[in-house]
Amino acid sequence: MKLSFMDRMLLFGILPEKGSLVTLKLVRELREELSPSLDEIKEMEISENPETRRVVWNADKDTGKEININSVTRDMIVKTLKTMDEKEELTAQHLSLCDLFLT
Repeated sequence: MKLSFMDRMLLFGILPEKGSLVTLKLVRELREELSPSLDEIKEMEISENPETRRVVWNADKDTGKEININSVTRDMIVKTLKTMDEKEELTAQHLSLCDLFLT
């Protein structure tokens, strides 16, 4: 599945921090895959704004990255997004993730 850098960072942020051993291993593997490579950091000019401590990048240079998401991990993401929807915790930024995983 091809994901933009923004989608990858949003997905990174909604992954569970607690769970079974299997869940935690799956999350660790996915986080590693979602993280930008050194080449991407250079290419997209990814940095941290020292004042706001937020990650910034050149979105015009974001061509997306192919991420391998297995069915178990996909189910975990779908469950998390559905829970966020039920609790009305989604933001406009999450819409593209919802389009990818809930439709």
